[in-house]
Amino acid sequence: MKEVLMALEDVKKTYKVGEVSVPALRGVTLEVYEGELLAIVGPSGAGKSTLLHLMGAMDRPTAGKIYYRGRDITRFSEEEMTAFRREKIGFIFQFFNLLPSLTAAENVELGGGPLKRALPVREVLEKVGLLHRADHFPSQLSGGEQQRVAIARAIVKDPDLLLCDEPTGALDLETGRGVLEILYQLAHSEGTTVVFITHNNAISMMANRIVRLRDGLVAEVTENETPLAPCEISW
Repeated sequence: MKEVLMALEDVKKTYKVGEVSVPALRGVTLEVYEGELLAIVGPSGAGKSTLLHLMGAMDRPTAGKIYYRGRDITRFSEEEMTAFRREKIGFIFQFFNLLPSLTAAENVELGGGPLKRALPVREVLEKVGLLHRADHFPSQLSGGEQQRVAIARAIVKDPDLLLCDEPTGALDLETGRGVLEILYQLAHSEGTTVVFITHNNAISMMANRIVRLRDGLVAEVTENETPLAPCEISW
């Protein structure tokens, strides 16, 4: 029996643009299981990024509930939301978001913050294949190397849930495959729960399950019984 890490129940999110209400999510119900690699796909405007931000407690839903190991995080105070993000969630973004004045090692160290369980920085850099670039600044790194630093920064805190927003969107095929390989190994070898969003159906084929969003709703959830290894994926 798969353990449920996070459960969303009829989650809605509406944004106000002046006097106009714009629905981004219109009632999403979804479970995320411990240790799975979950892809969320859909066209632009489907609500993918909004859903990811709500799962990571970066925003609150307009309606509905989000449970994390049975706890309703929608009822958290701002302080509890901040602690939850810091201690439980790792984020990876499309455009890296590294601090240019810090070295790779210093950027990764920043991700661990004051957490006692943070992993050794150089150990994490070695895991993503960048120990030899530890003392280089982002401007001295390629796009793929910067994304690997961003992954190291996200996983140095040993998060329960890793959320990835178009992690290969700014990368070419070969570089992107290298990034996907790291995510694949985190889920399959280390048991990290990884959720990534993409508009690229080919990339989604490495996931255990594929959630298709359309117009702010879950249109389909597909079990992928034969996930592809990243080296088998082309786009």
